[in-house]
Amino acid sequence: MDLIITTSSGKPIYEQLKEQIKDKIISGELEPGYALPSMRDLAKELKVSLITTKRAYQDLESEGFIVSSVGKGSFVSSTDIRLLQEYKLKEMEDSLRRAVRQAKVCKVGLDEIQEVLSMIYKEEVERWRRAYPSDGSGSHSEGSSWTAWRQRCPGGTSPP
Repeated sequence: MDLIITTSSGKPIYEQLKEQIKDKIISGELEPGYALPSMRDLAKELKVSLITTKRAYQDLESEGFIVSSVGKGSFVSSTDIRLLQEYKLKEMEDSLRRAVRQAKVCKVGLDEIQEVLSMIYKEEVERWRRAYPSDGSGSHSEGSSWTAWRQRCPGGTSPP
């Protein structure tokens, strides 16, 4: 499983692992029933503490993304993928609402917000392409619109 951790992000490593595994589950890259690496193997592969991987797996289990069985391992849960996608869309909308509130405090207009969002989006698309060069799906193209996003993540609410 390809996971990228960085010490420069300011985000705890267990959260980085948790978010990346969540994203892989929501995108369908990890299907229900998929056996995740053992906590020990993942810690060894990533050169992190066993406590770090254990915390990420515990959080994923408590949020319903994985199920764990002593002696058998951890597996992607069979939760309806649309519910997981809805969760991610809601998370995105909440982040955008916080950004809009901050922009209003700083007296930044809609045009400038859209310009900044477009720049950030393009940077992230490029980062994604560098991190996952074998992904030839083109699903993260720069011309992607809200409609295209909704087709990839059905069940979402309308934009704020």
